[in-house]
Amino acid sequence: MPLSNKTILVTRTRKQSVALIEMLEKHGCLVLNVPTIEISEADNPEHLQKRLKDISAFHWIIFTSANAVRFFFSLKNPADDDLPQVKIACVGKKTSEVLNSFGFEAHLIPVIFSNKGLLDELNQYNIRGKHILLPVSNVANTELETGLRSLGAHVKRMEIYKNVPYKDPEWDSLYRKITDKLIDCLIFYSPSALKAFVQLIGEEGIELINRVKIPIAVIGSSTAQAAREHALHPEIIPSESDDEHLVEALKNHFGVME
Repeated sequence: MPLSNKTILVTRTRKQSVALIEMLEKHGCLVLNVPTIEISEADNPEHLQKRLKDISAFHWIIFTSANAVRFFFSLKNPADDDLPQVKIACVGKKTSEVLNSFGFEAHLIPVIFSNKGLLDELNQYNIRGKHILLPVSNVANTELETGLRSLGAHVKRMEIYKNVPYKDPEWDSLYRKITDKLIDCLIFYSPSALKAFVQLIGEEGIELINRVKIPIAVIGSSTAQAAREHALHPEIIPSESDDEHLVEALKNHFGVME
């Protein structure tokens, strides 16, 4: 078992990471779960609720994360009769599964789970002149927004939840483990989690990770790009952005290393 006795750091919250942690532990890993961001509702939920009262003016809603779906429906009643009139796109399978839990099916899930994959397939729907609602976090990048506008769409970005850096009580012991080379891999699921990690660990910490050559695993091209922008070098990037493909990519990486 290539992952046996490997110590893996997962930087998502426990609630979001249950399935991944179970899979890793089944393969013999010791999993350290130290989230780097805290997710909470936006500062002005009442104002957002009013803005979402009637969304029939939009042709599409695009969800780029499971959290976006959850917070959207915490503000918008799923029973509202204007929702079935709007087409919904989800960037990936996990996001669409959360959407299903609220009683809705995605009209579009790209074959390639990424902003680029989503843009390529939306382009086939001729979205020029269409009005698109983009519910996102306060730190979401503008890649998708810019791409949609380049296709002629009218985009309304709505920040419906917050990602803020979070210093877990385990952070100090985690830093010591990195220093002592007791961690075999770092996993990042989003650019925001990675950027928060960089804020917490600082420039010296980044240099340390590179010096001791801890492998970096990331979900998605946007997270990989964020890593490179902060002088980290992702070695493990699964072909699809889900837990199963991530575990397979980890097994392949450490199988080759051994």
